[in-house]
Amino acid sequence: MVVFMVNTKGFKVDAARLATHSDFLRGMLFDENGLIGKPGEGTDTHPIIVQGCTEEAFANFLLWLNHHPWAPLAADHQQQLLDVLHVSHMWDILPGINFASDQLQTRFKLGPCHLLNLAGRYGLTDWVAGAVKTLLKRQLQSLSAGERNYLGFNLYTVIACAKESISMERQRLGNHAPFPRNFDNGPFCMDPQHAACKRIWTEKWFLIMVRRIHAVDPLPLSDVPDALEAMDHKGMNLGCKGFILAWLRASDHIRREEKIIEETISDVIDLLSN
Repeated sequence: MVVFMVNTKGFKVDAARLATHSDFLRGMLFDENGLIGKPGEGTDTHPIIVQGCTEEAFANFLLWLNHHPWAPLAADHQQQLLDVLHVSHMWDILPGINFASDQLQTRFKLGPCHLLNLAGRYGLTDWVAGAVKTLLKRQLQSLSAGERNYLGFNLYTVIACAKESISMERQRLGNHAPFPRNFDNGPFCMDPQHAACKRIWTEKWFLIMVRRIHAVDPLPLSDVPDALEAMDHKGMNLGCKGFILAWLRASDHIRREEKIIEETISDVIDLLSN
């Protein structure tokens, strides 16, 4: 057993159990012969001083460390998992990081701003994509003061700029019913049917699709072709409809939003890594 001191409180910990989970601790606690450090080190009289955490945080970490693998371990409070995450990250204990990360996401469902804050502190880049996508759907004025503090000025600016770019792309697509340049020369029908096709397509676009594009919970632009295909364009030649849909699926119009989202996720990861 090794004695650690956090502030003024001592904790006796199984050194072998710690070393099993962390190469860093194995190198710190044991010499090349597998013996614990220097004589007298890690004892009641010469404990190993732990900095960077509280007594409660260390105690919560030990609850995870000492639990039996065959017995389920469920944290009663979010703070317990945050403490396990903090100490595990401090000592590079990957199983503890994975446990806390999984539990925080599945049981306590932290908000996106809090997730990004923790991702930056603990290098959890796999949290970033989901949090960014959630924030890009939120109205930024709905964020609480605490959520804005979690983000900080730089992250808030990145998200705000991305939302503005997405809004511009939605307006650009929504303001004009999409037609290929050669639609008037489409080989599938002739006037007066072709004129009817254009009228029906345009009416459905502005009466139904534009509303979905600009809704509070908007349709992703990448899903627009599928939504149009499922829509009833009664009176429109199926060949004309298929001609427009094939062009729209191959065009850059519907992919710009996804490109902005991907670039934003990359920018956030870069920002959190610096």
